Amino acid sequence: MNMKKTKVLIYGPGACDEIITTIGLKPDGVEVTINQEFKFNSLDEYDYIFLDFKTFQHRGEFYKTEQDLFLKRSIDFLKKGKTLVFLFFEKINVQGSIGASFLKQYTYAEDFPFVRHQSNLKRGEFKTYFDLWGSTKGFFSVNDVEERESMDVISEIDRSPISFSTEFFSGAVMFFPMQKNPSDINKMFKVLIDSVITYSTKIKSQLPDWARIPIFEEEKILFEKITELEKEIVETDRKYQNFQHLKALSFKSEYALHNEVPDFIQNHLEVNVFRHEKYQEDFWILNEKKEKSAICEIKSAVKGFKKSMIYNLINHRDEHELPETYPGLLVVNVNLNAASWQDKLVPISPQDIRLASSENILISRVEDLLQLWYLKIKGKITKEEIFCLLTQNSGWLKVVSGSMPLIVKE
Repeated sequence: MNMKKTKVLIYGPGACDEIITTIGLKPDGVEVTINQEFKFNSLDEYDYIFLDFKTFQHRGEFYKTEQDLFLKRSIDFLKKGKTLVFLFFEKINVQGSIGASFLKQYTYAEDFPFVRHQSNLKRGEFKTYFDLWGSTKGFFSVNDVEERESMDVISEIDRSPISFSTEFFSGAVMFFPMQKNPSDINKMFKVLIDSVITYSTKIKSQLPDWARIPIFEEEKILFEKITELEKEIVETDRKYQNFQHLKALSFKSEYALHNEVPDFIQNHLEVNVFRHEKYQEDFWILNEKKEKSAICEIKSAVKGFKKSMIYNLINHRDEHELPETYPGLLVVNVNLNAASWQDKLVPISPQDIRLASSENILISRVEDLLQLWYLKIKGKITKEEIFCLLTQNSGWLKVVSGSMPLIVKE
């Protein structure tokens, strides 16, 4: 009977550069795939993934989009009880590297001032590997006793780990120094892969996936209940994440805000809009006949509301040769440096409200629009009523959580 082979992926450019594509690894019972590109379809078929500590920071470029995608997929990979192996030689104290994403709170990647060749080996499975290829300039400092104790240190120098394994979700993340472009790279990877698999087999306490199928009557009942609860959690999380996505509008500025506010009004408040081509911060609210009903402007500020925001809208209204009484909507996202919702939701000052009211301009914070949306999905206000609020009032559109909209005049 054929036993299932252990599947290993050596992923991305990194410590070995181009040389990695030339090796022909065939460890016993192991199927090795080498992918030097950043693209991948799925990680699910592999049991072990080996990659450079700073894979996505390659030759002066930072491939952040690819790194974010890999990070998301690798979390799912680890949740299935699999193993991620990071390799490094030097300069591992690099901000934003993929390897650093898997270090726990009080563990930091650092660099020795020169290459160190001797270390104190704690795990015999890796003796051959460290005797031949264990040189390093990188090491890890751990500033918490409990975090240090949770590690299985494989090798260390002066009490600083240079190689260790740590539990991550249901899987494990391992870190190893690796000699830069050795002449016997084929042998080096074979020894390391064999050693990692041997080590993992010895310490593994997780049930294999197939053994999770229930074999007891009560176990089956509990399994089915858990399955239903997981489905409910997924659906609940989907709804929860929708709120987080919309709240993110409160932290957009400039170009992103200029694009997303009209989309929010169109798609979530169901009020028709038209984007102006000359000024990105301008747009129009349209009535049901697609006629322009109000000129709108979007402004953001790191600190508080500025009176100049009102004058900007007045100037743009004048440039369109519209009468002073023509309705204006000023959408603002202010206090972007706030440390709490209390700091973010500072009221518009009475002086600014009076000026806006006298100029037939309605001020709305982004958060006021978000609360309008919530009232709408709860059936407390209609899209027609929202249209009237935005086009037939002046002052400040104040919408507090749990309350109906209030037009403040002063």
